Amino acid sequence: MTRERACALIGNWRIVEADLWDRDYLDLVEPAYMTIEDHGHGRFAFGCVQGSLDCEYSSRTIFFTWQGYDEMDEVQGDGSAELEDDGFLDIELRFHHGDQATLKAQNGEYFGALLQVLDRARDDHDGGDQIADKAPFVADQPLFEVRAEPGELGLEVGFRH
Repeated sequence: MTRERACALIGNWRIVEADLWDRDYLDLVEPAYMTIEDHGHGRFAFGCVQGSLDCEYSSRTIFFTWQGYDEMDEVQGDGSAELEDDGFLDIELRFHHGDQATLKAQNGEYFGALLQVLDRARDDHDGGDQIADKAPFVADQPLFEVRAEPGELGLEVGFRH
């Protein structure tokens, strides 16, 4: 294994999909995430599940054991996460004597930067005050569209009419 600081997975990741659960469940309590820290630990949360990680690192992959809670029941397991060429993190999460799930996550720093761009675009848009007074962005009925490729510096924002 390589030193932790050489691992490309260290940081905050936003879990955006899973094979066993829909998006509503993933974000049931809080936005689903996995945080991989540089000292052998991390944490994650989705739905009613939360856990802490003990990690082993390579440059684009981590292996971990975890323990935590699922609806207040103690649970544990193991898993791995690998950085794919498309910039997404593929996570295999296994519950001891239970389910095995595949989750997909995107770098959380990307989402933070995206939100800043959207705020600026909303403020610059004609009628921005009306948009700012509406409910927050909802994935099924966006007030605007965003097109971007992972790893690109540019971002295209278009408002729906």
